[in-house]
Amino acid sequence: MGLVALTAALVIPSLAGPLGQVLQMVLPGIAACYMAAIGHRTASIAVSAVLALSVLLLLALGDIAGVMILFQSVLIAAGIYLSLLRRWSGTETWVVLSSGLSLLFLLFLLAGSGGDFTKALSEITGLVNQELDRGIQAVIANLEQQKPGPELMAIMESELQQFKETLIYYFPGIMGAGMVITALLNLWSFRYCRLKAMARFPRPEYTIYGILLPFASWRLPFWLVWIFIAGGILAAGTQGVWQRVGCNLVLSCCLFYLIQGFWVVRYFFHRLNVPWWIRGVVYLLIGIQWYGLLLVVLTGLLDTWMDFRTTLDRAKSSQDEQ
Repeated sequence: MGLVALTAALVIPSLAGPLGQVLQMVLPGIAACYMAAIGHRTASIAVSAVLALSVLLLLALGDIAGVMILFQSVLIAAGIYLSLLRRWSGTETWVVLSSGLSLLFLLFLLAGSGGDFTKALSEITGLVNQELDRGIQAVIANLEQQKPGPELMAIMESELQQFKETLIYYFPGIMGAGMVITALLNLWSFRYCRLKAMARFPRPEYTIYGILLPFASWRLPFWLVWIFIAGGILAAGTQGVWQRVGCNLVLSCCLFYLIQGFWVVRYFFHRLNVPWWIRGVVYLLIGIQWYGLLLVVLTGLLDTWMDFRTTLDRAKSSQDEQ
C-alpha cells in the first residue's frame, strides 16, 4: 500500500496536465511521508524505479513539461525526507527546497536553449510578453466598448504597458516566489501527514524535531541575510542584467521574510490572547496597504537578530513569576 501511494503521489502531478502545477503543491510532501514510513533503502529503490519508468513514459508521450514536473516532485519528496534524516531545521529545508526548485527550472531552460542563458531568458520573456499582450488587448477591447474619452484611454493603455514591463522585469522573482510557496505547502502537507501517522501509530522512537516543529517556531537561517544583502548591492550598484538579477533576488528573499513576519505577528496575537476579530482587522489592513506588508517584511528580517518570539516568552514568564 505504501509503495502504491508513494508512486501515485510522485507520478500524478506529471500526468495531470494543467492541474499538475496545483497537485505538485501538496502531493510530493505526501510522497515524502510514505518514504519515511517504508524506510530508506526501499524508498530509494522505489523512487529511482518510478523516476526512470515515468521519464521514459513521458518522453514517449512527448510531454517535456511533465518530465520537469516529475523531476521537481522527486526533488521535493527526496529533499524533505533527507532533511528529516539529517535533522535540518524547517526553515533551512524550506530555503534549500525553494532554491533547488529554482535551479532545476533554470537547468531545464538552459537545456532547451543549448546552454545559452541569454537565449533562455529571452525565450521565456518572449512567451510571457505574448501572453501579457493578449491580456492587454482583451482589456483594451473591453474598455473601448465602454467608450471612454481619448485622454482616459491613452492613460489606461500607458498604465497597462508599464504594468506589463514591470511584470516582465520581475518575472524571475515571481517564478521564484512560486517555488517558495510550493516548497512551503509541501512541507505543510508532509508535517500534517507525518504527525497524523505518528499519533495514530505511536512508537517510543518518535520525536518532534526539525520540520515537524510548529511553523510558529520556525526562524530563517542567518545566511539568507547575506543573499538578501548581495541582491541589494547588485540592485543598487550595477546596471543591466546584474541589476535585474539583484532586484529579483531581493524580491524572492522578501517573500521569505514576509511569511516569517506573519508568523511573528500571529505568535504575538496568540500569546497575548488578542480577539479573533481584531486579528482579522489587522490582517486586512496589512493586506491592503503596501507599507503594512513592508512593515511585516521588516519584522521578519529583524527577527533574524532580535528573535521577537523568544523575547516575548521571556517577558511573559517574568510576568507570571511576579
